[in-house]
Amino acid sequence: MIKKLSSVFLGLSLLAFASAAIAAEEIKIGIVLPMSGPLAKVGLTNLWGHELAVDDINKAGGIKSMGGAKLKLIVADSQGKPEIGNSETERLIRDGVAVIMGAYQSAVTFTGTQVAERYKTPYIVPVSIADKITERGFKYTFRPESKASWFARDQFRAIRDFAKQTGTEIKRVALLYEDTLYGQSTAKGQRKYAKEMGWKVVADISYPANTPDMTTTIAKLKAAKPDVVVHNSYMNDSLLLARTSKELDFNPKAFFATGAGPKDPNFAKVLGKGAEYWLIISEWNGDMKREGAADLNARFSERFGQAMDGIAAMCYISTWILEDALERAGSADREKLRAALAKTDITSGPAASVATGRIRFDAKGQNDFTNLVTQIIGGTQRTVWPAEAASRKAVFPVPKWKERK
Repeated sequence: MIKKLSSVFLGLSLLAFASAAIAAEEIKIGIVLPMSGPLAKVGLTNLWGHELAVDDINKAGGIKSMGGAKLKLIVADSQGKPEIGNSETERLIRDGVAVIMGAYQSAVTFTGTQVAERYKTPYIVPVSIADKITERGFKYTFRPESKASWFARDQFRAIRDFAKQTGTEIKRVALLYEDTLYGQSTAKGQRKYAKEMGWKVVADISYPANTPDMTTTIAKLKAAKPDVVVHNSYMNDSLLLARTSKELDFNPKAFFATGAGPKDPNFAKVLGKGAEYWLIISEWNGDMKREGAADLNARFSERFGQAMDGIAAMCYISTWILEDALERAGSADREKLRAALAKTDITSGPAASVATGRIRFDAKGQNDFTNLVTQIIGGTQRTVWPAEAASRKAVFPVPKWKERK
């Protein structure tokens, strides 16, 4: 009898061990990013944000409601092309990932989320900002990031505040944007808010994202005599904009970037003093007045050799949003995970380290979001707006090229 009971207990123990082992299996997360081509560097910056979060989550015990299951990133290279992003998204889904995150470029994310919707797979959008991404009635797309029209809204509010604080008159605005979905979507919002402010758009210029030269474009801008240039550019075209403006001695009262190129710390590294005083709309900055921001920036800088920017921060935050949903779902089942993401309401912890301090998705899958404005001062992005998050005042208007030391 004792021997029989021992066998029963042993069998139950083995079953319990097996169940625990199954529960603690890895949860595969699909990451779609431009890991090759002209945007490979910024693709890597995105990935670093995800990697740091996954390491933090796994070191803290993984997903506790799932027996300590660990997160595992499965990375796919979109090469910056929507058609490849689509095929890689489909491949990852067929390979069994629980969720997709990506894809940095709005054009790649826009079509990639269509694939995920068709396969009923949750897609978290950490960075891409085109409004249309969350305006199609999709049930599996969730964007903690701001949308493009809100970037424009906060840009123009900041310009208004800077002008008021310094007694600077603003009447004329130029819009410059690359011609993909990102640039076009953001420019649409900028036209709207320029009109609301009563400012005249004196130039509205689009250009190919891979343009090799901006001489003619900057000459047109200079002739229009804008007070402020608001631009939507990736890295290479942002560098061209800065260098050509200096060469042609084009001196608006400010250059104001809608994130992307100048938000990347490499913009300041490459240009040196040529990047000084650039204004940048962003989601996050290491010196913002938000609990935990300085520590996170320090850890990221120590590990990856550069300051954490808004892009990496949103990838870090998005991974923690996933952690929260997995904990509440207690499962990596895609339907259960989608339901948990839809009920997200985070007000503390790593995922809440954004300007609004809260993550909550509306019926469209869009999080309410207020952006920051940073300015490159001494080679470093400093938070200058809104006042409650700022570490210092903005330099506005900026010195002319010939006046800079």
